[in-house]
Order: sequence, then structure tokens, then C-alpha cells
Amino acid sequence: MPAFVDTNILVYAVDETEGGKREIADEVVEKHLVDRDGFISVQVLREFHLASRRMAKPLPGEVRGANGRSVLQIPGRAGVY
Repeated sequence: MPAFVDTNILVYAVDETEGGKREIADEVVEKHLVDRDGFISVQVLREFHLASRRMAKPLPGEVRGANGRSVLQIPGRAGVY
């Protein structure tokens, strides 16, 4: 059964200060998003973007577009999302 992945899972998956929670979140992301057995909403993407911008370090894969705005590149995927 597909699982809905909420914002906090995505945030913990990239937060280097959250050791144990990060490991669990990585497993959830791997199982449900990488293996395509889950889904996220546009609202979750928006919340994740806002939360990640508040973090001290930029996210892995985060780059600046030509207009100076932050964009997220997804490893293994063509294009910028």
C-alpha cells in the first residue's frame, strides 16, 4: 500500500544534526519515494522548501538558478524540479 510522506520525514532525511531520526527518515524515503511506493503533496514540497531554507546549511543538490532563486536538483533525474 502506498504511503504518504509528510514534511517532517523529508526534513529529518537531510538534517545532519538528527542522527537517529535521520536514519529512520532515510529508510522511509528510500522505501516509499525512491522505490515509488509512496507519494507527497505539493503542500509538503512547499513546507519542505520553507523548512530547509531555515536550516543553516544548504540542502544537498540545492543550487541557485539564473534568477538567483533556489532550485532543487534531484540526483539521478534529468532536469531541475
